Amino acid sequence: MKDLRGLRVLPILLILFLASNFYGQETSKASLLVAVCASKEKKCEPQTIKKITFENGKQIASEDLLTFDANTTRFERVGYRLLQNRYIVSQLSDIFDIQTKELFSEQRGEYLGNEKDLIYIFQNKGGSDVKLFSFNLTSRKYNKPEFPSIPFMFGYCSPSILRSIQYYTDNNSLKVTDRKRDRERDFEKYLDGVYKVSCGKNCKDDRNSLPMLWLDDDRLLTQKNNGELYLLDFKKNGIKKLMKIPVKEELESIPVLYKDFGGNIHYRADKDYLIDVENRKYTEAQFIDLANGFKGSISTGEETFMFGEKEIGKFLALNRRSTKNYLAVEFNKEKKSFNFPDGIKVWNNSNQQWLDLDVNYSPKIVGWIEE
Repeated sequence: MKDLRGLRVLPILLILFLASNFYGQETSKASLLVAVCASKEKKCEPQTIKKITFENGKQIASEDLLTFDANTTRFERVGYRLLQNRYIVSQLSDIFDIQTKELFSEQRGEYLGNEKDLIYIFQNKGGSDVKLFSFNLTSRKYNKPEFPSIPFMFGYCSPSILRSIQYYTDNNSLKVTDRKRDRERDFEKYLDGVYKVSCGKNCKDDRNSLPMLWLDDDRLLTQKNNGELYLLDFKKNGIKKLMKIPVKEELESIPVLYKDFGGNIHYRADKDYLIDVENRKYTEAQFIDLANGFKGSISTGEETFMFGEKEIGKFLALNRRSTKNYLAVEFNKEKKSFNFPDGIKVWNNSNQQWLDLDVNYSPKIVGWIEE
């Protein structure tokens, strides 16, 4: 009889190899960027950007990346972008390199957008003192690009800054500016039709704003009246009515068009509606897709959070960001201004628990970076 002992060992080794490979794949590591105040002072000076690293659901490291003067640099209050898993860009166009810990803020102004390695910065100091700068992430230098034109910059720009749209409240009209590099000048055109927005007598929002959302560089979603959504296709030079949503006449706030973190299109009026552009349909939304399998309920009070089909928490929350297996949420213990949250909670799929971060005052989430 042949010796079968060697053959018996092979399945055991195979099982051990597959098990180690499986658990190796389950290893979950990510870093959360957080901006915090160093004290309880209202001016919040100084401020610090922290990098908090997690692995398999546990916090394994915390590092201060940048401490800065709140009077000259503001990342967490005004707004920010996280680009290329490396650069933090504030709404005032301060640019911080996480890897090299360099801060670039020589030309500060409104963040206009980015195109590949270029970040566009719009400076408007009043009157004729209007300028455009670009910052090259590769060369680390500022330049004055030849495009777009000054009128272009006052509009709502498409994702790659190829087109800009402006809304004129005096006659409820729209003008599109098409930036073409092979032309000597930008192409401008007023669109057909009247585009209006209305709000109830107790509405506190800006009544001069029109809900608009670029779907890509060629298509814009907007309305001609509350609930009447239209698709403007500049590549095909067409204006198409998508749908009529029977919203209330007396709205408490100006309607808003936005995309959630999962890329779904929402129209918020008397309710929050999911918009299916391709099939020209709408449904009332109950949750916002937070990406990576997470969802948050649409609520003005406590927000319910889900991972897959499982409820994982419910509390007063505002800003939230997810990455694979992790969800970070700013929270308050009671109803008050969300400009100064009480703290940040992080849920992870490894031990399926919430962790309250030990961070300083009024922490704000910047975003996740992959390790």
